[in-house]
Amino acid sequence: MATPEPPFDAPASEILDGLEGWRESPAHVRLFAPEAHASQYRAFVSPDPLAAVLTSIRARTHEQAPGTWAVEAIGPLDAFGTVGQYAPYSLARLYTAGPAQVARGPRDAPGGYETWTLASPYPDPSLTRLSSGTLLLVLRVPPL
Repeated sequence: MATPEPPFDAPASEILDGLEGWRESPAHVRLFAPEAHASQYRAFVSPDPLAAVLTSIRARTHEQAPGTWAVEAIGPLDAFGTVGQYAPYSLARLYTAGPAQVARGPRDAPGGYETWTLASPYPDPSLTRLSSGTLLLVLRVPPL
């Protein structure tokens, strides 16, 4: 039997590494993280648009692999995955006016690395409206 993963409980300031204006959103983890690995996810929201967030992230990242932080316009199921606890039709209905803008990239972190997914606009936790800011979903990937 596999040993349980320790929870991803690093301080938000350590995860965000100087990025300002974010607030943690555990409700988004419950919506979008796979239940079996939800303890390895954190979610944050910012009122800032995706372009401004990416400018801040790129300024703090020294080396970037090709395609890192490239913005894609994709459907909501591709943006947020299909294994979360949300109703797919409710999420899809929110994006009838257009796709989500999504950027992804890896980040070095103490004890492993993290994968970051940024999405804008993003759904509120009740899936009743879109917010114009940016949602950040962080997955901690422990060392092998």
